[in-house]
Amino acid sequence: SIAYYYLGFHIALVLAPSLGISMLNAFDFRWLFGLCAVLSFLAFLITLVLKKTPSTSPSEAPPMVEDALLCRKAIPAALVVFFASMTYGGLGAFFPLFALEKGMSNPGHFFSTFAVMVIIGRTIGSRMLDLYNRRAVIAPCLGAYVLALSLLFGFENPTMFLVAAAIWGLGHALLFPALIAHALEMTAPLRGPTMGTMLAFDDLGIGLGPVAMGLVLPWIGFHRMFLVLALLGVMNMGYFRFLVRKKML
Repeated sequence: SIAYYYLGFHIALVLAPSLGISMLNAFDFRWLFGLCAVLSFLAFLITLVLKKTPSTSPSEAPPMVEDALLCRKAIPAALVVFFASMTYGGLGAFFPLFALEKGMSNPGHFFSTFAVMVIIGRTIGSRMLDLYNRRAVIAPCLGAYVLALSLLFGFENPTMFLVAAAIWGLGHALLFPALIAHALEMTAPLRGPTMGTMLAFDDLGIGLGPVAMGLVLPWIGFHRMFLVLALLGVMNMGYFRFLVRKKML
């Protein structure tokens, strides 16, 4: 269910980059902002018809053991999300500039390729989250991050950019659902604080990634920035291996 829920975001990601750049090439920013405003209004209308989830009766509801905005037991898994999201934020902010510099006509194809592979991975592989040990799913996903960034560090060919995007997408496909499912199992019945913690660390990583890479980019250039992100992925793998993995189902 979690994997399918997040498909909505990535289906949009398939369409948005290429469509946005095509609109800029044909019109201007005002038309692009107008389209975004219309889509945002449609999203608002859809929220008006959402139904409330049926709640359990007080006698059936499990006791709440923690009353906080953030769930402490979810923080170890949330930190893995944070480091992965820093990569996402850094690439999202600066890869288009790098790709245009290296002759890629539409950098949106990189993110569309990424999103297509996420959709394929989650559609085909979502059952793996229930059939296999979480550790067996997450470890290869983290490795895919490192491999994709290593390709960006070593190559300047637009074709290799798309290969890197495909590998990154496959790794991303099951990483977040597996971590969220693990966190929900570890912290039940604190679903609200757990999801809030995971998404807060996700947003924090996406926000700090461009800031951190923007500070170092003028000094090290694009290629070394990809190396820094790859090393961040290696650090994330080590953190998962030694501090998170032993607690997972």
